[in-house]
Amino acid sequence: MDHFKQVAIKLRDDLNAKILGQELLVDQCLCALFGGGHLLMTGAPGLAKTSLGRVISDQLGLSFGRIQFT
Repeated sequence: MDHFKQVAIKLRDDLNAKILGQELLVDQCLCALFGGGHLLMTGAPGLAKTSLGRVISDQLGLSFGRIQFT
């Protein structure tokens, strides 16, 4: 469990360094990720929602796809 905690803290710190001012959103994304759930990110344009998804996928070595609702 200590290893998981260290990995989670490092991932959160890396994300917060790349996505400025969105600490709560980063924490919510990580909770959904580690909880095995889904996350719907809503908000005004320019709040780094797409960037956060892209950065998380890069950090974890995953592919990234975006769905936009208008």
